[in-house]
Amino acid sequence: MLLRLSIFKLSKKRTLLSPPHPEREQPPLDDDQEVQKRTKNIWQGKRTGFSHPNINSLQRNGTANLDHKPYILSKVLDRDAACRAENLVTRLEGLGTFAEILYIVRPVVYVLALRKYGFKSWTPWTFSLFLEWFSLHLKNKYLQNRGGLNTLSSLEKEEKRRRSMILGYYLLKGPFFNAVTKPFLMKFCENTKNKFMLSFMAGMILDYIPLWEKFHFYTSGS
Repeated sequence: MLLRLSIFKLSKKRTLLSPPHPEREQPPLDDDQEVQKRTKNIWQGKRTGFSHPNINSLQRNGTANLDHKPYILSKVLDRDAACRAENLVTRLEGLGTFAEILYIVRPVVYVLALRKYGFKSWTPWTFSLFLEWFSLHLKNKYLQNRGGLNTLSSLEKEEKRRRSMILGYYLLKGPFFNAVTKPFLMKFCENTKNKFMLSFMAGMILDYIPLWEKFHFYTSGS
C-alpha cells in the first residue's frame, strides 16, 4: 500500500495502471529470405539514418501500384501515439483522487478485517466488496463531471475495464465461495464427470478449487 501511495504521489495523482509499465510486443523473428526481401525495398539516408520505402515497394506482381492511401494511413498516428507519455494518464482531482486512494487502501483494510473477524466471517468480504464498488462508483461520477469516457485514453479505458471485471473475483472469495460458489461447482463437476469435453472442464475446476481456497492472490486483482 505504501509503495502504491508513493507511486500515486510521484505520478502527481494519476490513476495507477496494472501492470505499472507497458507491455512490450516482441516482433516475430524473420528468416533470412524475409529480411532480404524487406531490406531490398528500403532506402536508408546516409545523413539521418532514417529508412524509407523505395520505388520498388510500389510495385506488386510487376505492375505499378499508385494507390497511396494505404501507405499514408499506415503512418497516421492516433491520439495515444501522438501524446506525450505523461499525457496518456490524466491527473486526478477532488473526487477522483479520493476514489483512487480508496482503491489503493482497500486490500489492506480487507486483510485487517480478516485478522479481526476471521476467514469465515461475512464482514471482511462485504466490507471489501463495498469499498471496491464505492471506489468505482466515485470514479464513474468523477468522469461524468469531466466529460465522460471520451476523455479517457486507451490505457485508462483498459484499466477501468479491468477494475470492473475483477469484481467477479468476489465469487471466489471467503464465505461466499464456501456457501454458494463451491457447492454449485462441485454439483456441476459431479453431473458432468462422465460427459465428453465437459468432464475435461470439470477436472480443471476441481484442480483450481484448492488454490482458490488456500492462496489469496489467485482471487485478488489488486
